[in-house]
Amino acid sequence: METEIEAGVPGVYRERAERRWRKRSTGETRGDGWQRTEEDEHLLRLATRYSTLTLHQAAYACWDGRIEAARRRVRLMTEAGLLHRTADVRGARTVLWPTERGARVAGTGLSAPRTPRARMELKEAARATAQRQAPPVIRRAV
Repeated sequence: METEIEAGVPGVYRERAERRWRKRSTGETRGDGWQRTEEDEHLLRLATRYSTLTLHQAAYACWDGRIEAARRRVRLMTEAGLLHRTADVRGARTVLWPTERGARVAGTGLSAPRTPRARMELKEAARATAQRQAPPVIRRAV
């Protein structure tokens, strides 16, 4: 079984990533390879408040549209256990949402949302239930 570290981190970053993975650091202390910046904190607050952001939305909101900077910082925050990211939501490219730990660090008082796929499934189930319970529409001839 392949671990998360082996799956997505190139060899150059492996040692730092493994250290962060073992410590599950949140970027608050020196020596773990990174520190959280104000932009990182802002991203956590936005992701917690709005439940889900795309990578491009995060880049424009926090890093003045610099996609590569956003990608790099999101990777660090994902390795630290503050964010989840996925690319399997159709039409949205990379989607971000906070972990429980990330939501706590954001300090908004909100809990972490469900995954985007789980929320979509809940909406579809609610829509199907509403369609079954809706009374039939009776039209009169004019």
